Amino acid sequence: MALDGSPDVAASPGEGGWVSMRRACNILGVNQSTLRQWTDSGRVPFFLTPGGHRRYREADLRALAAPAASQSSAPLATVLLGSQDRYQAVIRRAVHTGSWYARFDEDARHQFRLLGASMLGLLATYVGSDVRRERDRALQRGRELASEYGRTAATLGLSLPEATEAFLLFRHPVLETVHRWLAAQPASSPLATETLRRVTQFMDQILVSMAAVHERSTGPRGETTAP
Repeated sequence: MALDGSPDVAASPGEGGWVSMRRACNILGVNQSTLRQWTDSGRVPFFLTPGGHRRYREADLRALAAPAASQSSAPLATVLLGSQDRYQAVIRRAVHTGSWYARFDEDARHQFRLLGASMLGLLATYVGSDVRRERDRALQRGRELASEYGRTAATLGLSLPEATEAFLLFRHPVLETVHRWLAAQPASSPLATETLRRVTQFMDQILVSMAAVHERSTGPRGETTAP
């Protein structure tokens, strides 16, 4: 997508390798809402058919979804966006291992997945952008999403330790991806040092925002307060 919001248009989708939105979602391991968000932000190029349908180049999707181990030379922002499949696998495991997750109804589980997917995109922007204003906007939006999660967790009756456990569940595959990427970088690289600082700062601020809103949303004995 161009900077003005218009789609990138290939000469013809008949050149080969173009797939539907449904197939693109399967390749990336995300839902259509997340793919639309990535598309609208310009992270995933697409072809707009005369009928108004989006088509995606399979090669672009495969590159984005490739395991981080094969992307040691790629920017961390790209690698993070490609870690969606690992994040979704962690969420699926939580269904069977996290007692707190059983208290999420279907709407809350859907929201939890969308928040996580959005966080990955915001972290990628915060890590990869050279524009301070863009990083500030990404961090602010991240705080807002974390606050939304904190309120949801409190409403569902999760204690602060349980809400924190859920946050750490999301953070684990992200940090795993970051450390794998850092291990492939040259020793004492200034870029690696700054990248780790940004990742840590983003994650810390997100956790603080979530905890603060959760605390304000519960009474002195842990009861949920009215909004």
